[in-house]
Amino acid sequence: MGTCFVHPECQTEKHCPYCSKPYCDGCLLLHGPIDRIVCKSCFDEISRRLRGSIFRRWFYAAGGLSLGPYLFYLGYIHSSDTTMSLVGIGALVAGIVNVIRIKTYRDTLRSRPYANGVFSPNE
Repeated sequence: MGTCFVHPECQTEKHCPYCSKPYCDGCLLLHGPIDRIVCKSCFDEISRRLRGSIFRRWFYAAGGLSLGPYLFYLGYIHSSDTTMSLVGIGALVAGIVNVIRIKTYRDTLRSRPYANGVFSPNE
């Protein structure tokens, strides 16, 4: 049994899985769609990285969704080149996949307090 990293007067057996520091129940957060236990500083670091990733994913999605139909048009309708039309379809699919990943990343940025060790998935 150790003492909380933030509150030295609290005894705890819980550790953050990312940094391995001991924390009391009040210092821990449940984050993401599957409610992983994490401390506040590690959650801030994860959130910072994911926000940059979300920006890049929006850029990739916009590129794929705008260039995909154009490349398909150039390859299939305009010059009958099947390779270019396949590249257009691939770009369109990549854009759609990136939109789906953005939603997954946004769900991961969600957090709530770890309420005294009582886990309730319906909250």
